[in-house]
Amino acid sequence: MHPLIRIVFFLVLVIGLAYAGPLLVMVTAAALAAAMLVQREWWVALRGMLRRIRWLMLTIFLIYLWMTPGAPLLEEWNAAWMPSREGVLQGGLRILSLLAVVMAVTVLLAVTTRRQLCAALYQLVTPLRVLGLSRERFALRMLLVLETLPRIERELGPLLAASKPAAEAMGAARVNYSAALQRIAERMGALVQRIHAEAEQEPLRTLSLELLPAPLWYEWLPPLGLAAVLWWL
Repeated sequence: MHPLIRIVFFLVLVIGLAYAGPLLVMVTAAALAAAMLVQREWWVALRGMLRRIRWLMLTIFLIYLWMTPGAPLLEEWNAAWMPSREGVLQGGLRILSLLAVVMAVTVLLAVTTRRQLCAALYQLVTPLRVLGLSRERFALRMLLVLETLPRIERELGPLLAASKPAAEAMGAARVNYSAALQRIAERMGALVQRIHAEAEQEPLRTLSLELLPAPLWYEWLPPLGLAAVLWWL
């Protein structure tokens, strides 16, 4: 499948999941989970992504629990703090939708190289040229970000490991919270300064982006078919 078609297919899927009902969301999540069985590395990448957004998912679920009006979860405890049944259902649906999106992102990144992704985005933003957007600058910045992120993650690993004792100390009795937070902030500041210094010393180099041929007309059928199915359902 053409990289541009993959991205369009993914965008259609994300938009459809935002308005889909429970059955469609469950079927989509189950299909993506089955697709993840193709490669074990995909499951490893998925666990890493879920670990990064676990607090976001928990926050979304808690917001739906207590912000969605409806019948109390336990009728015999009709208290003001009791979450609603509708909140549990809507919260679970949103979390399942988010999980399906994360699985789709994992598959997309697994089957698309960085340069293919940038070249496809270059084609995707072509209509925005009428608004003054430079496709070349956009693609170049995306390529630089995607190439730099692994280096930053390698730098963050030792920093987070060194900051973990300070973060754990914040939960201990009689702890100096200011000192613990200050140590974490100092390490983060040192990391930012080191990255900035390395960026200034980085030698100039030429980046080339191999442009992709335009997709053939029949390659647009899968995203169009998915959009039609989601619209009909």
